[in-house]
Amino acid sequence: MRKKGSRNGVTALAVAGTNVVVLGWDMSEEDIRTRGILGFAIQRTRHEDGEKIWLSGLKTFESVDPHPDPGVPVSSFWHPLQTFQWSDYTPSPGKKYTYRIVAMGGQPGALVEAADVSLEVTTERIDQGKHAIFFNRGAIASQEYARRFQNLAPNQVGQAAYDWLSRGLVEGLEAFLSQAGQGDELYGAIFEFENKRIHVAIRAAHDRGAKIKILYDGDSQREGNEDALKGSGIAGLTKARTRSGQFAHNKFFVLRRAGKFSEVWTGSTSRPEDRRSLFRVLGSPK
Repeated sequence: MRKKGSRNGVTALAVAGTNVVVLGWDMSEEDIRTRGILGFAIQRTRHEDGEKIWLSGLKTFESVDPHPDPGVPVSSFWHPLQTFQWSDYTPSPGKKYTYRIVAMGGQPGALVEAADVSLEVTTERIDQGKHAIFFNRGAIASQEYARRFQNLAPNQVGQAAYDWLSRGLVEGLEAFLSQAGQGDELYGAIFEFENKRIHVAIRAAHDRGAKIKILYDGDSQREGNEDALKGSGIAGLTKARTRSGQFAHNKFFVLRRAGKFSEVWTGSTSRPEDRRSLFRVLGSPK
């Protein structure tokens, strides 16, 4: 969803995805100079319950906060953003929000609102009916991950880190696999096949009577895949792909029901630590 607006000399554009809203704005150099604009604050209102928050940044006015704590966010109301673009990574899918971009004047520690423009957006739903898109989070170079989990590796933190990184992706794949039952067929090709939760979901589908055949990378990832499959109960449903051109980066499942292909799950996720996406498509693949 895209929304554009202009008011009091500020022009802005919002682009809303499922879990991210990207904002960009502009103000003439003359207006910035004559109004004494020091930066921009962003206020977000969630329509569902009326919650209002000011988005945060990391840079402060030296005269107000000369020694900010490293990595600790500060309110853009007190320390406005000296940029013309910002992103909100905290909205939820399928929700309505209003973003108010405020040009802040005055002096550090005594700021005043000089001009503003508001944009109302609705974030996209993850499942659109025919298509669903799942984006997990990435641990690499993520300030938010470092703040939440003290920059420890996910296997040191435990399940909480994996759940946060998944952001519904693993759960979405589990839901996809849970559809397979008696008389259905499930075919897959996987690069890194090490997620225990997915092993359990595949075993459950097999126990319900689904026919399952899965290839996994047997070149660069063979040792890790086969170690992970030990004790999974699904090793007999899988086979190593050994002639893959040395890099079998495939990641897909195809569900076949009543002799007809019905859904495809595909994308580029390997491990929970990778920042990737997966797509579910309803309908017969061409």
